[in-house]
Amino acid sequence: MLKEYGLAYDPALHSDPINLNRPEELYAALDRFYALDDPPTAIFIGGDLLALEAVAHLGERGIRVPDDVSIVGSSDLPIGALTSPKLSTVHIPLAKMAERATEMLLGLIENPGRVFADEWFTTHLIVRGSTGTPRVRV
Repeated sequence: MLKEYGLAYDPALHSDPINLNRPEELYAALDRFYALDDPPTAIFIGGDLLALEAVAHLGERGIRVPDDVSIVGSSDLPIGALTSPKLSTVHIPLAKMAERATEMLLGLIENPGRVFADEWFTTHLIVRGSTGTPRVRV
């Protein structure tokens, strides 16, 4: 997808999965990004709680969200709309997914050989205060 927008993949701007219970992994990744000569202007973080943790960590280092960097989380937890700045996020229909997973599990209990087709759930971006226009590069 990056190629479609004329962008090259840069492994320096990627982090391995981060454990929610180990925020020091997140801090290390963010510090690594900001040690680069050309740090990112936007960061997507897989999970709203980690994204909120990132906003706090960057703020402690004098990096302002969204003035210096945009942050986007995912899952659309209610707390994201209560923070300052309010967190931009990718809405993931967790309740619908859990409901469908429960239906599938019950179906497997009733019929252990049953096979289910892959299912897709619609997501969408919710833009709030943690994203803004990228800073001008000199």
